[in-house]
Amino acid sequence: MFYTTRAIIILGMHRSGTSLIARTVGSLGVYLGQDADMMPQGEDNPEGFWELTSIVQLHEKILNKLASSWDTTKPLPDEWWLSNDIEPFKNEMKNIISSYFSGKKVWGWKDPRTCLLLPLWKEVLKELHIDASFVLCVRNPLGVAASLNKRDRFSFEKSYALWSLYTLHGLYYSNGEKRTVISYEELMEKPNEVCQRLQKFLGCSDEPKIREIAVAAVNKNLRHDQFSIDDLFHEPASPADVQTLYRSMLDMTTNENKHFIEFERWVVQTLQNFKQISSILSHTPSHRMQVFWGDEQGHFSETSSKFVTIEVGSSPVRYRATIPKFAGNTLRIDPLNRIGFVQVTELKLSCGNSSYDLIDLCPIAYMDFIRVTDKQDEIIGISISNDPHIILSDLPAYDGEVVLSIEIAVSFELSKEIVKRIKALPTMAQISSTLQAMDARLLGWEKSHIEAENNLKMINSLHQQLQERESSINELAVQSEIQLELLERMSDEYKQLQEKHEEQERLLNDRANNLEDKNQEAESDVVNVLRNQLERKTEEAERYRQEISLYGNSLSWKVTKPIRQSAELLRRAKRRAKRLLKKRINQLKMIRYKSQSIHGLPTIFDYDNYALVVSHTNFLVSMGGTEKYILEQSAYLAEYNIGTIGIFPGQQYEFLADLEVTQYGVIVDGKVKGYYSIDQVVDWVVKMAKHIGSMYSHHLLYWNFGDYAKLLRKAQEESIRHTFFMHDFFALCSSYHLMYEPANVDSFQNVHQRSCIPELTQAQVGCASICTSCTHYNKLSTWREATKIIIDSAYQVVVPSDFVKDTVLSVFGDVCHKIKTHGHLTFSGQHFVHKPRHERKIRLAYLGYKMDNKGWALWEKLYQNEQLNGIYEFHHVGSAQNYDKNVVCHSYSFVTHGNMAAVNILIEQQIDVVLLWSIVPESYSYTLHEAIAAGVPVLTSPKSGNIANTLQLHPELGKVLGGEEQLMAFLHDEQSVRNFNSGERARYQLAYNHLPE
Repeated sequence: MFYTTRAIIILGMHRSGTSLIARTVGSLGVYLGQDADMMPQGEDNPEGFWELTSIVQLHEKILNKLASSWDTTKPLPDEWWLSNDIEPFKNEMKNIISSYFSGKKVWGWKDPRTCLLLPLWKEVLKELHIDASFVLCVRNPLGVAASLNKRDRFSFEKSYALWSLYTLHGLYYSNGEKRTVISYEELMEKPNEVCQRLQKFLGCSDEPKIREIAVAAVNKNLRHDQFSIDDLFHEPASPADVQTLYRSMLDMTTNENKHFIEFERWVVQTLQNFKQISSILSHTPSHRMQVFWGDEQGHFSETSSKFVTIEVGSSPVRYRATIPKFAGNTLRIDPLNRIGFVQVTELKLSCGNSSYDLIDLCPIAYMDFIRVTDKQDEIIGISISNDPHIILSDLPAYDGEVVLSIEIAVSFELSKEIVKRIKALPTMAQISSTLQAMDARLLGWEKSHIEAENNLKMINSLHQQLQERESSINELAVQSEIQLELLERMSDEYKQLQEKHEEQERLLNDRANNLEDKNQEAESDVVNVLRNQLERKTEEAERYRQEISLYGNSLSWKVTKPIRQSAELLRRAKRRAKRLLKKRINQLKMIRYKSQSIHGLPTIFDYDNYALVVSHTNFLVSMGGTEKYILEQSAYLAEYNIGTIGIFPGQQYEFLADLEVTQYGVIVDGKVKGYYSIDQVVDWVVKMAKHIGSMYSHHLLYWNFGDYAKLLRKAQEESIRHTFFMHDFFALCSSYHLMYEPANVDSFQNVHQRSCIPELTQAQVGCASICTSCTHYNKLSTWREATKIIIDSAYQVVVPSDFVKDTVLSVFGDVCHKIKTHGHLTFSGQHFVHKPRHERKIRLAYLGYKMDNKGWALWEKLYQNEQLNGIYEFHHVGSAQNYDKNVVCHSYSFVTHGNMAAVNILIEQQIDVVLLWSIVPESYSYTLHEAIAAGVPVLTSPKSGNIANTLQLHPELGKVLGGEEQLMAFLHDEQSVRNFNSGERARYQLAYNHLPE
């Protein structure tokens, strides 16, 4: 490709020495722009930022558009640069390049935010045929954290997260490009060697004189710390990933080609992991207030100002700023850089032992700021632009530096308090009086009669606008009164209708209860009769079997053949009797379902908008991982005034069967509204369609595909957006745990139980050789054809982990553009606790339901082992039944006690180790996240899918043991187990990970 010019992009985290390296690069011949176009120097960077003001302002606009900021640790949305809202910013980037760098052969820029926004820049540079090279600046993360703590009062945790975010994005987006890595510490210690390496990379002149100028620009007095890599590794709060990333970056500074491909893969994987756990590292952005001190003429400039980092919130917090001696007697405070609410409860200036209350004693003027309080001892108001000013004049004279103490709260949300204060705004007479006072004050400030007249015209214009606004407000008030009267009448009518509805509902409930009692009596009588018949048949079959056994011991095989045939006929009769009993019980269930539907589907709702949720069970009762997620999703939607409609199968239907009669339960606003045919449900959904915005299909186990297809087709016709969740592998095979089940007896005897996933992912063709000998193979093709229809209809396909994503893509490789990894839970509120080495028995817990595929058989072996009972105290968290004297059981309800219920039990009972021995591949595992949140290490099997994958990525969370023998050996080694569970452990708060639209 033909390149017109070459751009040098300087990447790196804030406070990482990017300004110094930009200055060095500029000294070596790279054009960075005119001094007048640069950001002015500040107190925190006295030699300048070397950032083009237009680029910084553009970056801020883009981040604001994405609801982000420079100090937000949450990554930007996937493929954000492809959004239509972002497209216009590409033209602004092109205008900056043509305005500031036109005609320059080698040019560049520096702004740390470029790390986050690099994909958009790369597209622009490619379109303009500009060759891009990257200089990555790296500084010891401990030094970065200390600097941000001093300047912005950031916690070290937040600073490490920001350093990881910027560094990983800078590496990821520059993979495969021309780049070099420069260490800030090495530049300070060996400036000549680093500048020589930069000259070679930049391709600029290698003259020693030019290098000498660049070396001379390195001011070692500006280095305020001397942290080494050992200091970082001994810092308790520094994460292991930060340490590994920093060591790798240092390695790149000396040998940039060493393990280049492996390192790029490592960066990609680490960034994916970072995004998955971004909620752990998510921090609320801070805000920077700017304070100016005026000169003798009352003029303000950026060089005579400083920033104060303040937290966004509703409660005032006191901050202090040291101001150098200045000749003027005015101060200007810019509390916000956008529209928001400000409350200042204290504003004092002090020098030595003297203090001066500025609010009480100084004249105060406001620009683009409306004051909303009559109190004289505080400033409360709302900014009406992106640059509001609070100007204080007639300050006392001080001989020396002074300390400004300000107690302030800022908020960007419209709270009840703010609305209340807006309603309490002064009348027109008061506003007019205030404007006249401002007029007189401005006249006193202006030097010429002409300027005073211009300001007076502006005030008169504002006066006229306020009058027009007052007239509009009065009209709105009259309309509001009319609407209120209408609402009151409608409310009375609604109450009357509600009373009638409640009376009718009571009558229907009585009828339903009577019908239910009769159904139960009839069901009980029929079931008892059929059960007695079955027992008699069973006893008769047993007598025949005993007689046949006697004959079989005395007669030859040929002679006893008729007897054996008779026995087989009896066994078939027994199976037929069982099927008859089951069929009759199902018929009775259908009668009961219909009786529960006597009220009919609702027509009056609690919400205006709803989400349609399809699941395999009643999520109000069953508490598996999928049901927990749906319950959390419903609660989250309710916070935004969106109700939930749930639909689930009334019985366990076959997915591909041709069924005539089916019943499905309907949940509306947390209540079961009865059971209905699929046609009734579909007709009702069509009538409700204008209120339904989204459809979430969580699980289709026990659904009949024909019924689901009817519902899905109608949802598509009504333009309801569909999201398909793959909580497990149901969409890939009827063996939804993907466990191999041999099709013949010989295979069953010779092949151990195992997962199909390794063979499936290696085959990459959707069907491995192992599939052909499995019992599920005969319907595999039809099964996947049905589920592919569902996947193709979905707006997006959501999987809980990359483990599931990789498995799904091995079968349905063409859905990679719509598949999204999104875990059920997020972590927040990380804190560390020290777990001492106890001398008591070690407390080992089984967490979850009593299920064979969760390792229940192994758990029974453990608590029944006499030797282990001498070492361990066994607990079962999630059982309401005390089933053995050696096990302490703890029951809880996810619905009643919340998503931290199991976590709190693990902490309160001081559990030392959790056993999660799943013998089938787990796609996500709530129990794993509950154990992590409680800070309890986990023991698991290599067959446990995502549990094993997570522990292999994060060995500090637990161990993956090779099998039962290795587990037993580890548990019998008491000292190793005690060492394993003691020491520093992180704990978290669990929260629902909502799915962004």
